[in-house]
Amino acid sequence: VEREVKPYLAAAPGAVARAKALARSLGTPITEAVIAATIERLADCWEDPEAHEGISAFFDKRKPAWA
Repeated sequence: VEREVKPYLAAAPGAVARAKALARSLGTPITEAVIAATIERLADCWEDPEAHEGISAFFDKRKPAWA
């Protein structure tokens, strides 16, 4: 069980929460408005401090603060 759960625990908690919220907000049918809102929400994630930490950790070849 631990081996299966480990990758999920290594993910950025805020990113996981946003991904879950985004998935719950999508409905059928997927309209142009839904697509536009999704793009906007995804673009906003790049401005989040958690994203900056994850990107920095990747380039610095270190674990992010949440890991």
